[in-house]
Amino acid sequence: AYREMVNMEKISREEFEEWLFLMLDKLEEFENQFSKNSLKKLDYSIQSLDVLEKWILENFMSIDELLESTKKIDLDLFVRYVGETFRRNLKDSKWDTDIEIPQNAYYNYPVIVPKNKPIPIAPHTLLTASVKRKKGNFMSTILRNVIMDEE
Repeated sequence: AYREMVNMEKISREEFEEWLFLMLDKLEEFENQFSKNSLKKLDYSIQSLDVLEKWILENFMSIDELLESTKKIDLDLFVRYVGETFRRNLKDSKWDTDIEIPQNAYYNYPVIVPKNKPIPIAPHTLLTASVKRKKGNFMSTILRNVIMDEE
């Protein structure tokens, strides 16, 4: 799982591919859990990031609480949904992970790599930053800015 993945010193390309292979099932699980907990539906739109972020801010008071969460919805599912929302809204973007350079800030983290962009987007970092900033629209603002850069 994701929590295990980021705590391992080294993962293989095969383990990351397995994580990707489970994406659709895990996203379906997330959508079901989220709609039960929040009574709201998510649709991978830019606006859905605000729905998710506001719910997270109501349920997690700190980054530590989010990272250590064993309640409600696992962090892996948040990462999958945020990343997949970015991937679906950015042209020609894809999931990837850096398993080669331990000094890399996103080493062992799943990231979205937009076409022709040197810097990947790390859903994990977006989630923790959104809790720290407490805006309610941090992630959607980042996505809108990346989309504007594409045009």
